[in-house]
Amino acid sequence: MERWRQYFTLNMAKNSYFIATGLGVFIFMMYCLEVRFFPSKVSLSEIIFFLSISASFSLILCFFLLGWYSVSSVFIYLLLSLVKLIVVRLNPFNKKIKNYVRKYELVANKLHIINAFSAHFIIAIITMLCVYKLVTDHGVSLPSIMISIGITTLFIAIIPNVYLDRRVKKEKRNFHVASIAAVVIFLFFMLSGLTTSLIDTTMGMIGVRKENAIYSINGAELDMARYLTGNMSQLYFRGDVIFTGIGESSLVTVNGKNVIVNTDHLTIAY
Repeated sequence: MERWRQYFTLNMAKNSYFIATGLGVFIFMMYCLEVRFFPSKVSLSEIIFFLSISASFSLILCFFLLGWYSVSSVFIYLLLSLVKLIVVRLNPFNKKIKNYVRKYELVANKLHIINAFSAHFIIAIITMLCVYKLVTDHGVSLPSIMISIGITTLFIAIIPNVYLDRRVKKEKRNFHVASIAAVVIFLFFMLSGLTTSLIDTTMGMIGVRKENAIYSINGAELDMARYLTGNMSQLYFRGDVIFTGIGESSLVTVNGKNVIVNTDHLTIAY
Protein backbone atom coordinates (compact mmCIF):
# COMPACT_ATOMS: atom_id res chain seq x y z
CA MET A 1 0.00 0.00 0.00
CA GLU A 2 2.83 2.40 0.88
CA ARG A 3 4.46 1.77 -2.49
CA TRP A 4 1.23 2.59 -4.28
CA ARG A 5 0.86 5.79 -2.26
CA GLN A 6 4.43 6.81 -3.04
CA TYR A 7 3.97 6.08 -6.73
CA PHE A 8 0.71 7.99 -6.79
CA THR A 9 2.31 11.01 -5.10
CA LEU A 10 5.31 11.03 -7.41
CA ASN A 11 3.11 10.49 -10.43
CA MET A 12 0.84 13.37 -9.42
CA ALA A 13 3.86 15.63 -8.84
CA LYS A 14 5.24 14.76 -12.27
CA ASN A 15 1.89 15.38 -13.95
CA SER A 16 1.47 18.70 -12.12
CA TYR A 17 4.95 19.74 -13.27
CA PHE A 18 4.17 18.97 -16.91
CA ILE A 19 0.77 20.64 -16.72
CA ALA A 20 2.24 23.78 -15.16
CA THR A 21 5.02 23.94 -17.75
CA GLY A 22 2.56 23.35 -20.57
CA LEU A 23 0.28 26.09 -19.26
CA GLY A 24 3.23 28.47 -19.09
CA VAL A 25 4.23 27.67 -22.69
CA PHE A 26 0.61 28.12 -23.84
CA ILE A 27 0.24 31.53 -22.16
CA PHE A 28 3.65 32.57 -23.51
CA MET A 29 2.58 31.67 -27.05
CA MET A 30 -0.74 33.48 -26.61
CA TYR A 31 1.08 36.62 -25.49
CA CYS A 32 3.52 36.42 -28.40
CA LEU A 33 0.59 36.12 -30.81
CA GLU A 34 -1.13 39.06 -29.11
CA VAL A 35 1.86 41.41 -29.46
CA ARG A 36 2.94 39.84 -32.79
CA PHE A 37 6.48 39.28 -31.60
CA PHE A 38 8.51 36.19 -30.83
CA PRO A 39 11.92 36.75 -29.16
CA SER A 40 14.94 35.08 -30.69
CA LYS A 41 16.68 32.10 -29.10
CA VAL A 42 14.00 31.06 -26.60
CA SER A 43 14.09 27.37 -25.76
CA LEU A 44 11.98 25.00 -23.69
CA SER A 45 15.01 24.54 -21.43
CA GLU A 46 14.07 27.78 -19.69
CA ILE A 47 11.63 25.87 -17.53
CA ILE A 48 11.72 28.30 -14.59
CA PHE A 49 10.42 31.08 -16.87
CA PHE A 50 7.44 29.03 -18.01
CA LEU A 51 6.72 27.84 -14.47
CA SER A 52 6.75 31.48 -13.32
CA ILE A 53 4.23 32.34 -16.04
CA SER A 54 2.01 29.44 -15.01
CA ALA A 55 2.18 30.29 -11.29
CA SER A 56 1.49 34.00 -11.85
CA PHE A 57 -1.40 33.35 -14.23
CA SER A 58 -2.91 30.77 -11.89
CA LEU A 59 -2.69 33.20 -8.97
CA ILE A 60 -4.45 35.97 -10.89
CA LEU A 61 -7.04 33.57 -12.30
CA CYS A 62 -7.84 32.19 -8.84
CA PHE A 63 -8.28 35.73 -7.54
CA PHE A 64 -10.84 36.60 -10.22
CA LEU A 65 -12.62 33.25 -9.95
CA LEU A 66 -12.89 33.77 -6.19
CA GLY A 67 -14.18 37.28 -6.87
CA TRP A 68 -16.78 35.97 -9.33
CA TYR A 69 -17.80 33.36 -6.76
CA SER A 70 -18.16 35.94 -4.00
CA VAL A 71 -20.17 38.32 -6.16
CA SER A 72 -22.43 35.42 -7.15
CA SER A 73 -22.79 34.38 -3.50
CA VAL A 74 -23.86 37.90 -2.54
CA PHE A 75 -26.47 37.94 -5.32
CA ILE A 76 -27.75 34.48 -4.34
CA TYR A 77 -27.99 35.50 -0.69
CA LEU A 78 -29.97 38.63 -1.56
CA LEU A 79 -32.24 36.78 -3.98
CA LEU A 80 -32.86 34.00 -1.46
CA SER A 81 -33.72 36.58 1.19
CA LEU A 82 -36.15 38.20 -1.24
CA VAL A 83 -37.75 34.85 -2.10
CA LYS A 84 -38.15 34.00 1.60
CA LEU A 85 -39.80 37.35 2.18
CA ILE A 86 -42.19 36.87 -0.74
CA VAL A 87 -43.09 33.32 0.33
CA VAL A 88 -43.85 34.42 3.89
CA ARG A 89 -45.71 37.57 2.91
CA LEU A 90 -47.68 36.45 -0.12
CA ASN A 91 -48.15 32.74 0.45
CA PRO A 92 -47.52 31.93 4.12
CA PHE A 93 -49.55 28.69 4.08
CA ASN A 94 -47.75 26.94 1.23
CA LYS A 95 -45.65 24.49 3.26
CA LYS A 96 -44.22 22.78 0.18
CA ILE A 97 -42.56 25.95 -1.08
CA LYS A 98 -41.43 26.96 2.40
CA ASN A 99 -39.87 23.53 2.99
CA TYR A 100 -38.04 23.63 -0.33
CA VAL A 101 -36.68 27.13 0.37
CA ARG A 102 -35.59 25.99 3.84
CA LYS A 103 -33.84 22.89 2.44
CA TYR A 104 -32.20 24.96 -0.31
CA GLU A 105 -30.88 27.39 2.30
CA LEU A 106 -29.50 24.55 4.42
CA VAL A 107 -27.70 22.95 1.47
CA ALA A 108 -26.38 26.33 0.27
CA ASN A 109 -25.00 26.99 3.76
CA LYS A 110 -23.43 23.55 3.92
CA LEU A 111 -21.74 24.17 0.55
CA HIS A 112 -20.48 27.58 1.78
CA ILE A 113 -22.41 29.46 -0.92
CA ILE A 114 -24.39 31.90 1.22
CA ASN A 115 -22.75 31.67 4.64
CA ALA A 116 -19.86 33.99 5.58
CA PHE A 117 -21.76 36.79 3.90
CA SER A 118 -19.50 39.52 5.30
CA ALA A 119 -16.38 37.90 3.80
CA HIS A 120 -18.09 37.39 0.45
CA PHE A 121 -19.31 40.99 0.50
CA ILE A 122 -15.80 42.37 1.15
CA ILE A 123 -14.26 40.21 -1.58
CA ALA A 124 -17.07 41.25 -3.95
CA ILE A 125 -16.33 44.95 -3.30
CA ILE A 126 -12.61 44.41 -3.98
CA THR A 127 -13.47 42.49 -7.16
CA MET A 128 -15.76 45.27 -8.40
CA LEU A 129 -13.01 47.84 -7.79
CA CYS A 130 -10.62 45.72 -9.87
CA VAL A 131 -13.28 45.39 -12.58
CA TYR A 132 -13.76 49.17 -12.58
CA LYS A 133 -10.00 49.60 -13.02
CA LEU A 134 -9.94 47.13 -15.92
CA VAL A 135 -12.91 48.81 -17.60
CA THR A 136 -11.55 52.35 -17.29
CA ASP A 137 -7.84 51.72 -17.88
CA HIS A 138 -7.77 48.66 -20.14
CA GLY A 139 -11.01 49.01 -22.08
CA VAL A 140 -12.52 45.72 -20.91
CA SER A 141 -16.18 45.47 -21.88
CA LEU A 142 -18.46 46.04 -18.89
CA PRO A 143 -21.46 44.26 -20.51
CA SER A 144 -19.29 41.16 -21.07
CA ILE A 145 -18.26 41.15 -17.41
CA MET A 146 -21.86 41.58 -16.21
CA ILE A 147 -23.05 38.75 -18.48
CA SER A 148 -20.24 36.52 -17.18
CA ILE A 149 -21.14 37.28 -13.55
CA GLY A 150 -24.84 36.71 -14.26
CA ILE A 151 -24.22 33.30 -15.82
CA THR A 152 -21.83 32.35 -13.01
CA THR A 153 -24.52 33.26 -10.47
CA LEU A 154 -27.07 31.16 -12.34
CA PHE A 155 -24.85 28.07 -12.44
CA ILE A 156 -23.80 28.38 -8.78
CA ALA A 157 -27.46 28.76 -7.80
CA ILE A 158 -28.15 25.45 -9.56
CA ILE A 159 -25.62 23.51 -7.44
CA PRO A 160 -27.82 23.09 -4.31
CA ASN A 161 -30.56 21.71 -6.55
CA VAL A 162 -28.21 18.90 -7.57
CA TYR A 163 -28.25 17.69 -3.96
CA LEU A 164 -32.00 18.31 -3.53
CA ASP A 165 -33.17 16.64 -6.73
CA ARG A 166 -33.97 13.01 -5.96
CA ARG A 167 -33.58 12.08 -9.61
CA VAL A 168 -29.83 12.68 -9.31
CA LYS A 169 -28.10 9.63 -7.85
CA LYS A 170 -25.82 10.21 -4.85
CA GLU A 171 -22.77 8.77 -6.56
CA LYS A 172 -23.30 11.16 -9.50
CA ARG A 173 -23.75 14.37 -7.51
CA ASN A 174 -20.06 15.25 -7.18
CA PHE A 175 -19.58 14.59 -10.88
CA HIS A 176 -22.42 16.98 -11.75
CA VAL A 177 -21.04 19.66 -9.44
CA ALA A 178 -17.55 19.27 -10.95
CA SER A 179 -19.09 19.55 -14.43
CA ILE A 180 -20.88 22.76 -13.46
CA ALA A 181 -17.62 24.18 -12.08
CA ALA A 182 -15.82 23.30 -15.34
CA VAL A 183 -18.55 25.00 -17.38
CA VAL A 184 -18.33 28.11 -15.16
CA ILE A 185 -14.56 28.37 -15.70
CA PHE A 186 -14.94 27.80 -19.45
CA LEU A 187 -17.63 30.49 -19.71
CA PHE A 188 -15.47 32.83 -17.63
CA PHE A 189 -12.82 32.73 -20.36
CA MET A 190 -15.37 32.91 -23.17
CA LEU A 191 -17.62 35.68 -21.88
CA SER A 192 -15.78 37.90 -19.41
CA GLY A 193 -13.39 39.44 -21.93
CA LEU A 194 -10.61 39.30 -19.33
CA THR A 195 -8.31 36.77 -21.00
CA THR A 196 -6.06 39.35 -22.65
CA SER A 197 -5.90 41.48 -19.50
CA LEU A 198 -5.04 38.43 -17.39
CA ILE A 199 -2.20 37.47 -19.71
CA ASP A 200 -0.88 41.06 -19.84
CA THR A 201 -1.02 41.31 -16.05
CA THR A 202 0.78 37.97 -15.75
CA MET A 203 3.58 39.20 -17.98
CA GLY A 204 3.78 42.37 -15.90
CA MET A 205 4.07 40.36 -12.68
CA ILE A 206 7.07 38.37 -13.89
CA GLY A 207 8.75 41.43 -15.44
CA VAL A 208 8.31 40.60 -19.12
CA ARG A 209 6.00 43.58 -19.72
CA LYS A 210 6.60 47.03 -18.24
CA GLU A 211 4.14 49.81 -18.98
CA ASN A 212 5.04 53.52 -19.06
CA ALA A 213 8.72 52.85 -18.43
CA ILE A 214 11.74 55.07 -19.05
CA TYR A 215 14.51 53.37 -20.99
CA SER A 216 17.67 54.01 -22.96
CA ILE A 217 18.82 52.28 -26.15
CA ASN A 218 22.35 51.79 -27.41
CA GLY A 219 23.71 50.60 -30.72
CA ALA A 220 22.11 50.79 -34.13
CA GLU A 221 18.57 50.77 -32.71
CA LEU A 222 19.16 54.21 -31.15
CA ASP A 223 19.11 55.91 -34.57
CA MET A 224 15.75 54.29 -35.34
CA ALA A 225 14.30 55.42 -32.00
CA ARG A 226 15.55 58.99 -32.53
CA TYR A 227 14.10 59.03 -36.03
CA LEU A 228 10.69 58.03 -34.68
CA THR A 229 10.70 60.80 -32.07
CA GLY A 230 12.22 63.41 -34.41
CA ASN A 231 14.89 64.30 -31.83
CA MET A 232 18.30 63.17 -33.07
CA SER A 233 19.98 63.97 -29.73
CA GLN A 234 17.52 62.13 -27.47
CA LEU A 235 19.05 59.65 -25.04
CA TYR A 236 16.08 58.51 -22.95
CA PHE A 237 12.62 57.43 -24.06
CA ARG A 238 9.27 56.84 -22.37
CA GLY A 239 6.95 54.07 -23.52
CA ASP A 240 5.86 50.50 -22.95
CA VAL A 241 8.38 47.68 -22.84
CA ILE A 242 6.16 45.00 -24.35
CA PHE A 243 8.59 42.11 -24.12
CA THR A 244 11.96 41.75 -22.42
CA GLY A 245 13.89 39.47 -20.09
CA ILE A 246 14.13 36.32 -22.18
CA GLY A 247 15.91 35.71 -25.46
CA GLU A 248 18.28 38.05 -27.24
CA SER A 249 15.67 40.54 -28.49
CA SER A 250 13.16 42.83 -26.80
CA LEU A 251 10.17 44.80 -28.03
CA VAL A 252 9.56 48.42 -27.01
CA THR A 253 7.26 51.22 -28.15
CA VAL A 254 8.77 54.48 -29.36
CA ASN A 255 6.34 57.25 -30.19
CA GLY A 256 3.56 54.69 -30.68
CA LYS A 257 5.63 52.40 -32.92
CA ASN A 258 7.00 48.98 -32.01
CA VAL A 259 10.78 48.67 -32.23
CA ILE A 260 12.79 45.45 -31.85
CA VAL A 261 16.04 46.00 -29.98
CA ASN A 262 18.87 43.83 -28.75
CA THR A 263 18.25 43.09 -25.06
CA ASP A 264 21.89 43.87 -24.24
CA HIS A 265 21.38 47.36 -25.70
CA LEU A 266 18.33 48.11 -23.54
CA THR A 267 18.40 49.70 -20.06
CA ILE A 268 15.08 50.17 -18.25
CA ALA A 269 13.99 52.36 -15.35
CA TYR A 270 10.44 51.86 -14.12
